[in-house]
Amino acid sequence: MWWHRPLLAALAVTAAISLAGCGIQPLYGTTAGGSRLAAAMAGVDITPIPGRVGQRVRNELIFENTGGSGQAGTTYKLDIVIKESVTDQLVQITGDATGQIYQLDATFKLVDSASGRVVLQGKGIARAPYNRFQEIFANIRARYDAENRAARSVAESIRTQIAAFLANAARLLGNGSAFLIGVDLKKPLSILIPAYNDAKGITAVFNLNLLARINRELGGDFDLSGFAHDAVYNEEKGRIEMYLVSLSRQTVHLLGRRFTFAEGERIHTENSHKYTVKEFQALASASGWQPVKAWVDPDHLFSLHLLQHHQ
Repeated sequence: MWWHRPLLAALAVTAAISLAGCGIQPLYGTTAGGSRLAAAMAGVDITPIPGRVGQRVRNELIFENTGGSGQAGTTYKLDIVIKESVTDQLVQITGDATGQIYQLDATFKLVDSASGRVVLQGKGIARAPYNRFQEIFANIRARYDAENRAARSVAESIRTQIAAFLANAARLLGNGSAFLIGVDLKKPLSILIPAYNDAKGITAVFNLNLLARINRELGGDFDLSGFAHDAVYNEEKGRIEMYLVSLSRQTVHLLGRRFTFAEGERIHTENSHKYTVKEFQALASASGWQPVKAWVDPDHLFSLHLLQHHQ
């Protein structure tokens, strides 16, 4: 099994706590424009999504955005397209699968209602494992539960991305506003890999600290010596992916549940995306920012971008 959903939810909580400690503006406070983010989120109209799972995703978003009380007005329209798939796992010698993994992929577009302009695009993905049983009803119930867990996870992912956008959106900052941002450039693997698998083990300590905080703040019982840090570069997605690798078969307890890890099983803890100057400028343009100027250091390791809001 590649991941454990509830466990990763706990890791997400830890990551959120860490961000707050770094001085990042809380998502659910006041936006850069001075308005309450909750009010901005309530102004997002989610268009209907076909199918039971699609409706579940939509209901989750509506409830989280408005509490089910309805909308006072619409500022944005949110269009979501979902794709469902199932893969077998734990295949027996007979060829029968005792378990399956339900996967939900979603793509979304946030559209400004007044101008019709797409201001944000993104994706959400969730995988939910479930067991198969001989009883038909039990199988249906297990599949429904997996679908509901995945729908909830995807809805939360989409909501978080939109909340982050609205908290600092160009539209809220106003016309003519400027944005200065630093970007890590794509570079040779001979530089990237040693940076994330450094000889002094600094990144490993940082990565393992996720488990330490889960133990301390969420009551987990991870043995930090039972996991090793690893970082690899995903060429297709242009990012460093960090993992914690189980060094043996072990069982961990967290939030009243048990999680068994096989030797070599990985927890995906972080993505660190890298861009070329052109790739980042295209990303900025798609989000409503006009690239004005870019600076690159002599070694072409990092870049600094000046962006300006445009309609």
